[in-house]
Amino acid sequence: MDASKFRRIVLTLQVLNAASTDAQSRKPLDRPLTKSEVQAILTNAADKVEKLYVIPEAGRRMGAALRRAISDTAITGTVSSLALVPKVNRILTSTHRDAHLAFGYSFEVQTERADSLVTDAELEALRISSENGGHGVKKVDRMAGGIGYIQLTAFRDPAFGAENIAAAMRLVKGTRALIIDLRDSQGGAPEMVTFLASYFFKEPTLLSEVYLRPQDLHKQSWTEQWIPGGIYDGPVYVLTNNVTRSAAEGFTYSLQARKRVTVVGAVTRGAAHMGKWEIVSPHFAVYVPIGKVTETITKRDWEQTGVKPDVVTAPEAALLTAHRLALQKLIATTTDKEDLETLNQALEQLKQ
Repeated sequence: MDASKFRRIVLTLQVLNAASTDAQSRKPLDRPLTKSEVQAILTNAADKVEKLYVIPEAGRRMGAALRRAISDTAITGTVSSLALVPKVNRILTSTHRDAHLAFGYSFEVQTERADSLVTDAELEALRISSENGGHGVKKVDRMAGGIGYIQLTAFRDPAFGAENIAAAMRLVKGTRALIIDLRDSQGGAPEMVTFLASYFFKEPTLLSEVYLRPQDLHKQSWTEQWIPGGIYDGPVYVLTNNVTRSAAEGFTYSLQARKRVTVVGAVTRGAAHMGKWEIVSPHFAVYVPIGKVTETITKRDWEQTGVKPDVVTAPEAALLTAHRLALQKLIATTTDKEDLETLNQALEQLKQ
């Protein structure tokens, strides 16, 4: 996606959960609330989810739950902004499960429209943030037995991260199998899913279809016909855990459905929908999932169910397991005696 098309993420919000010690340690400053303010916030939030949530019936149910809360003094009597956040989140999540759905608060006033174009200054801030995180690439390695390894923490937009991904793929070029580590990967841009997936298909491949409710728009996601550095045609293993989410799941799910990868680890988070922050007051916003992905092989997505691994193992053992599987597969297909000896030595080292 062209970086000039980026849509503004309007709030740096604290989406608070009473059970989250990390969230509690990062609390913003509080501000007082009146009953009329809470009622207006609930009304506006109800309007947003009813109008925009990608599953209309679920949006109506959440909207109705928020409107009922307008007459609940336990909610409208809340005088603290920080205290209101977990209460509204409980209303939403108890009505409908969606890993992307969230209600949040910012001490700073937010006035920008959620669909306004990103400014040059914001674009530069996004670029610097992406760059500081290696554009999602944390580690690249060539392991024993000629096995490549790439660890990705996020799927950054190709406008920023394509060069880093291309560089990583060049570094593992010539390896005999590849392990892509998506444990703890937080997802990101669907365009990067398509870009990375393009390294593993020789012909343009339709991965998924996306429906965006606000525009009533359907669009398709195809792999690229040309990719920097060329196609990787060796076996690929993807590592997952229960934190792996969103775009990281989308990459895994689409390639697993086409039997292009072997997934090793634990069931993923189950966050398939795409969304955006919608302001409901100067200090509050609701993150509304507005888009739904349909994988073209399975005719469904991974929302709530997650991506199920082909080889189930404890996440902390996933790398060792995948490395062993890759070596065993190579040993089973190798006829060269010297090569076979090298592979067996690498396999023996894993047992030590």
